[in-house]
Amino acid sequence: MKKRILVGLLVVCMLAFVPATLGGCVPRERTLRIYNWGYFMDESIFADFEAYWAEQNNGERIRVRMRNYHTNEELYNEIARGRDHDLIVPSDYMLERMIAANMIRELEPATRAVAREAVNPDLVRFIEHYDNDFRFGMPYKWGTLGIIYNTQIPPRHIADNASPNYTVDSWAALFDVAGMPQSRIIMKDSERDAFTAALLFHYRAELMRLQTTYGVNSTQYRAKLDSIFAPDLTDTARMNEMISTAEAVLVAQRAGVVSYSGDAGITDINRGRHGGREFGMYWSCDMGYLIVSGYANNDLRYVVPVEGGNVWVNSVAVPTTAANPAMANAFIRFLAQREIAQRNMLYTGATTAIRAAADYIEENLDSFDFYKDAEESFRPTIREALFPSAATIQRSAVMRDFGEFQEQLELMWARVKRA
Repeated sequence: MKKRILVGLLVVCMLAFVPATLGGCVPRERTLRIYNWGYFMDESIFADFEAYWAEQNNGERIRVRMRNYHTNEELYNEIARGRDHDLIVPSDYMLERMIAANMIRELEPATRAVAREAVNPDLVRFIEHYDNDFRFGMPYKWGTLGIIYNTQIPPRHIADNASPNYTVDSWAALFDVAGMPQSRIIMKDSERDAFTAALLFHYRAELMRLQTTYGVNSTQYRAKLDSIFAPDLTDTARMNEMISTAEAVLVAQRAGVVSYSGDAGITDINRGRHGGREFGMYWSCDMGYLIVSGYANNDLRYVVPVEGGNVWVNSVAVPTTAANPAMANAFIRFLAQREIAQRNMLYTGATTAIRAAADYIEENLDSFDFYKDAEESFRPTIREALFPSAATIQRSAVMRDFGEFQEQLELMWARVKRA
């Protein structure tokens, strides 16, 4: 009988564990489930939050569990199917889309008050068009989209016999590769990023002419940039033309692409896994992760091309399907603490949206081993990856939701990868 009882208890615990990373026998109502990007949160803070929660709630024992996704679209599909998560970390255009679809809960007043106090006010302009006054999310991380390359191994489509210490400053480095399969480019497996970069390449001459003639802050240049990042969705013909144009650019690039990668792509470029000539399209946080982990090859560089770039903002938000919205709000407030935000940034390499934490790290950059031990020539890349320059931000824009055209974009991307 004792054996049967023990077996029965074991089965109950196993069944409690089956739904994606519940831990031990802690019931669902005392488990905070986070659905997040890979390498995007220091899991050591979970124990601190569990202790914090216990102090605030009469010793109540909870557990934090996290699963990872690789793209915003994967996140959207998971929540759209009603999957059970308490906290998610969508990028700007995806949070905009999910708000419009009534998939996101409003934050508690106390959480919004914390966000107003803690978040870098310079980021507000990037999110106010879809989330005014932190109603649905608190900015968590932010950064840019650009190119990582190795200065000592020039891609052959740039120059067959290029000398060491070459530089890249244009999206042409990624896309002007037709008929050059030895290029061995790594691309993010992300249709929105690929679409955006392809159009920045396609319109590069016009973008540079507008920059040169009117300046990066001019209405003329900003209008052209916005036509790529935030196009008029009522102009169906124009939208179809843009998607077709991007597809043609990406198909032409296909012969030079060695992989369409998720998080693994950053380790590939650092180690030269595919033959030593890799370079590609990455987020600043990819470079940042290599930097703060202490594994970065000092010959690597990260650059946002001169034609224009993307600023992204990822927010923490609570889906309408959340079982524990109060716990999720408490965790968001916990993330806004300076010490916790610093730990997260120094683990992930992604720039924190919490102003006090970012300011502290930037002001004390010289004291961190990853900066002190870096070669002098590598230090500008460290700064650009962790703290995007004003010049970079001036020539960048934020992606907007594509609404009903999102499905066309996904189909386009599938065709490109099959080409």
